[in-house]
Amino acid sequence: MGFATDRFILLGAAHGVVIDDHKSITEGSVFLYEHETELQNILLEAYSEMAFVVNRFQSAHMDILKNGTPELANYLSQINDVSLNIPPEAIIELHAFDLSTYFKTFLLLAKGALDKLVPLYSYRYYDTIKQFSSKGSRLIKAINNNKRVSRPQDFVALIEKNKKDWIDTLVDLRNDYAHYSSLPAYQNFTLLGERANKKGLFSISDFTPPLIVINGVSIDALDYMLSVKNQMVDFFRQFLLLCEFTQGRRPKHYLSCECGHEFAKQQKSGMNAGKLKLTSGPLEMKIKDRKLDYAVIICPKCNRTTDTDLKFWQNKGLIQSASG
Repeated sequence: MGFATDRFILLGAAHGVVIDDHKSITEGSVFLYEHETELQNILLEAYSEMAFVVNRFQSAHMDILKNGTPELANYLSQINDVSLNIPPEAIIELHAFDLSTYFKTFLLLAKGALDKLVPLYSYRYYDTIKQFSSKGSRLIKAINNNKRVSRPQDFVALIEKNKKDWIDTLVDLRNDYAHYSSLPAYQNFTLLGERANKKGLFSISDFTPPLIVINGVSIDALDYMLSVKNQMVDFFRQFLLLCEFTQGRRPKHYLSCECGHEFAKQQKSGMNAGKLKLTSGPLEMKIKDRKLDYAVIICPKCNRTTDTDLKFWQNKGLIQSASG
């Protein structure tokens, strides 16, 4: 559970099977402040939607293996007809639309969950990258160029390992579907013509269950989805630990709102070069925890709140006090 802008969010209430995954993802990380809690909730919600689709695929997969499809008996009757002769190398494909739809949706949502991870890094280390683009290569470049990251080598090693293990393949599959509206690597229930010509087919068990072809190797589609899901949980947990969301740390201070409005600018020339100057009027702040010097700035443009360190603004001489 977390709160953001006085809105309580009970994650997992509609899909309790992901609660353990939520605990695993956030294990060892502590989210203290309003915006980072909101970003955490967005990440967990994105993961939950993906996990829900995996669960739906698994349930539908089990049902089809047990009961077949409504039209299967008619298809089997036609294939078993002795007058039907099929080229031995031909492939008969039984298209289970629910499974293929779930699989394609899984690819889109899995990439979306990766995208939702990146803003937590940017929030923690004052970066501007917002998505897991170029298969994470842009994120790796950003980390290497960010002097605030305390363990950049570990960060990069983690991303590169997961890119090799599963991320690059996932993004390639997602791009094939998203960009070309087709996914040739996915195969539905299939039956070789050679087997069909022997006749005697009687159930869905005569078909090979859905496969995904990766680098020329056929992998059970359900096994692939479950593997990605499990690797994602571990990757997210390690990624967040490297972001160092630790207990007792001070709040961050930002000079602008997410909407683009700047609260203050660093002066580049003149006698006050290097000092900060408010862009317009006094800062409107609300104290969240005075002991931690934690406050939020209320944006005059969009009315959103931005976490900030009260002492930072006081030390700069730009504010004297803030409302409670």
